[in-house]
Amino acid sequence: MLKVVATKSEYKGLVQAVVVGSLYEKVSSGNLLPAAVDLNEKSLADTDLLQYQSRLVKLDNMEITSREVDENNNITLTLKRADEATIILKYDNRVVMENADAFKALAVGDVVNVDGATLTWDNGAQLAIDNGNQCAKVATP
Repeated sequence: MLKVVATKSEYKGLVQAVVVGSLYEKVSSGNLLPAAVDLNEKSLADTDLLQYQSRLVKLDNMEITSREVDENNNITLTLKRADEATIILKYDNRVVMENADAFKALAVGDVVNVDGATLTWDNGAQLAIDNGNQCAKVATP
């Protein structure tokens, strides 16, 4: 864990810390990350997800309803829950990630479990992954 001096800022709705200066203090090491927030029974509306910004999250049995790849090979999936609630999941191709090939092979209609993705913000809630295992296929149509 690090201790830094920072000011609170916002970028596209994401509350973030802007570090002041370059000094930091190492307070501890070997800390475990908190357990993922289970969103399976929670509203996926932006106003309800705001409290979970930057937390690791979990969603089960999400159907991929759209898959887009942009000119930089970034992948955007729309995931739908059984109650029709949806959320965006993004993969930034600049991130070197474990199990990338399995993630890149996901297709519309596949059903996935998301575990350990970060709830981030870009003018609204979305998920970001840095490991292909964070979005694992559990069923194919």
